[in-house]
Amino acid sequence: MYEVQVLKALVLGEEERGQSQYQVMCFVTKFQKGDFITADAMAKLRQKNPSTIRTPEEDKGKENYTMTGWVVLDRAAPISRHIAPLCSEAPDSTYARDVDLKAWAELPELLKETQKESWEDILQESEGEFLIESQEEFLKESQVEVPKES
Repeated sequence: MYEVQVLKALVLGEEERGQSQYQVMCFVTKFQKGDFITADAMAKLRQKNPSTIRTPEEDKGKENYTMTGWVVLDRAAPISRHIAPLCSEAPDSTYARDVDLKAWAELPELLKETQKESWEDILQESEGEFLIESQEEFLKESQVEVPKES
């Protein structure tokens, strides 16, 4: 299993503007295992001193992500088996970063399907103008899709 973070957002519509009641969006990213605090660890901290207000030891600031790719839910199982059920209400609005899509394309399960050893092997097979098209086609065939540039 790979370190994947899924953020499910429910955006309420404005009825007076004729918008639907709500829209569901999912955002899928890779994350570092060391940045994750388990529920067990949090529960133990709460049990020791339940009235203590905890603050972080260091401020890591904010991170902004630009998510220009999207994940096809029915083919996302090699990334995480939790994506499809969590994002079932967002089949056309489950987004990911390009860098994460490329990293997931390196997963052994996906490479086995294409019979290639690495992402670089896919790129070396392409020539000149077909490079971007080949990357997009590889990602499309390997569980994830990247939107075409307009």
